Amino acid sequence: MAGCQFSIANMAVGYIDSRGGTLKLSSDPRIRLIVPPGALDHTQMIHMIVLWEENQDNSMERYSPTIDCGPNGLQFKVNG
Repeated sequence: MAGCQFSIANMAVGYIDSRGGTLKLSSDPRIRLIVPPGALDHTQMIHMIVLWEENQDNSMERYSPTIDCGPNGLQFKVNG
């Protein structure tokens, strides 16, 4: 089931395996998480949530987003 992905405005969830993969937001495909081949040795469900902090003066300006990826504690292998 690797490669299966679900995405809504500020969240993407997908299964990524040893072949690697990419999570992208449906609302902004420029925001993505790329997992290279070999970084995982098993299929793993991974999530990415983008949190925008709105400007306090109610303008449309946004600050840089905070991006939460998980699950917590997940570690990737490093090719060296």
